Amino acid sequence: DPYQLGLVYTKSKFTYPGYTIGYINNNTIPNKDLKPTRTNSFEIGIETKFLNNRMGLDITYYSQKSKNQIMGMASSWTSGYTYRLINAGEIDNKGLEIALNTRPIQTKDFSWDLNLNFSKNSNKVKRLVDDMDMFELEKASWLDVQVAAKVGENFGSIVGPDFKRNDAGQILINPSTGLPEYDKSNHVLGNASWKWTGGVTTTLTYKNLSLNAIFDVKVGADLYSMSARASYESGKAKQTLAGREDWYKSEEQRQEAGIAKGSESWKPTGGYIAPGVIDNGDGTYRKNDIYVNPEDYWMNVCRNAPSMFIYDNSYIKCRELTLSYNVPQQWLKKAINGLTISLVARNPFIVWKNIPNIDPDSNYNNTTGMGLEYGSMPSRKSYGISVNVKF
Repeated sequence: DPYQLGLVYTKSKFTYPGYTIGYINNNTIPNKDLKPTRTNSFEIGIETKFLNNRMGLDITYYSQKSKNQIMGMASSWTSGYTYRLINAGEIDNKGLEIALNTRPIQTKDFSWDLNLNFSKNSNKVKRLVDDMDMFELEKASWLDVQVAAKVGENFGSIVGPDFKRNDAGQILINPSTGLPEYDKSNHVLGNASWKWTGGVTTTLTYKNLSLNAIFDVKVGADLYSMSARASYESGKAKQTLAGREDWYKSEEQRQEAGIAKGSESWKPTGGYIAPGVIDNGDGTYRKNDIYVNPEDYWMNVCRNAPSMFIYDNSYIKCRELTLSYNVPQQWLKKAINGLTISLVARNPFIVWKNIPNIDPDSNYNNTTGMGLEYGSMPSRKSYGISVNVKF
């Protein structure tokens, strides 16, 4: 797109005084030195049909190496722009695509068509611009989490701070506070790319009536849910109830004993025990057994550990349901060659999802913002009637 090389004006819907106002409609800093993307690719496939074309199989394998990919790199807000365009180094893609088309049942009045597809893509960031190790594609609103291209990782790494852990991966607990300790350096917490995707299309036809359903399957991508984080921080998530009543009882006992809040002479008798271990100082660890106020724990974690709110975003959705009726030709006038009346539902329901409380499609966007979510609207359901007339 040559318009990516410079700023362009567009017309505003506002006028002053009576004249159309022009403005720069662009949130991306252009780059006049952009180079075209260069791609070397290899592809091999096979397509076969069986049983009088009632079964077909299509398999494709591809390998692709792209250099100078044009990417929108996140820019400082002080620049007045959201992104700046760069040539992003070298990315390798390898993948497999399989499509199976079948008609398992066919009689005089009834047929069943079943089509399956599968796609798996593996990509690796081999090199970035100016020998950078990582650059930011999109940044979350909180906790310094970003979606990034990181050398040696799959494109779309979710990067941010994390808990401090021992060599066994156990969370380290501060023995003075009973709360987790944190490492503010960047860690790869997940990846926004799908491990594999697929789809199922099925059609049942009886005489002039047919029912068609389309299902979408996506597996393996991670999502950082800031909506989940907000619900935990405000105490609205049901998981924050754990230990709450026991802490209140412990506080009542402390007050009855006449001991001041925070006094070292008082040890809480109930509350929440943070998952993790305490370092004994001799290379061994013991399981944490310190009671804390659940509010203190969740406020502390929500402000320091985004990994608590990164979920596997796998799901299966019904994308479309269509019930159609082909009106018999003898019912139609000669000028009409065909009439089909359909009831159509789009995004009617979710068959299964792994992430709680939100729509799994709730990303910032489908490009650089994959893997980040905060208060996004769910996919819109729609219902309608379709009339298709052939003359």
